[in-house]
Amino acid sequence: KCTPDYVIANYTMKNINGEQLISLVKSKVPKAKCLLSSNNAELINKELSNEIDAKFQTPVTRFGLEVVFDSVRKKETHKMIKVSGLHFNKSKIKLHDTKSKLGT
Repeated sequence: KCTPDYVIANYTMKNINGEQLISLVKSKVPKAKCLLSSNNAELINKELSNEIDAKFQTPVTRFGLEVVFDSVRKKETHKMIKVSGLHFNKSKIKLHDTKSKLGT
């Protein structure tokens, strides 16, 4: 039996969207932390299901993804995390774009 700790679902997929997949995962594994990704900024800013533990915009750097996972692990569930520009909703965190520092 598969019991994932984390699930990352892109919103746009064939036959099902990420929000629907997360709802299905949560019904089977309620403790799983479910993250929704999309390259559509409007969708990321839109209010979606409460079952989504975090949302983030792609493309995402490795550092940005680490920030998303850290916030979920610390239970600082931000319903929108924009890691492409590294601005975080409902948070005092303000970071500068570190792409050049990370070599990406």
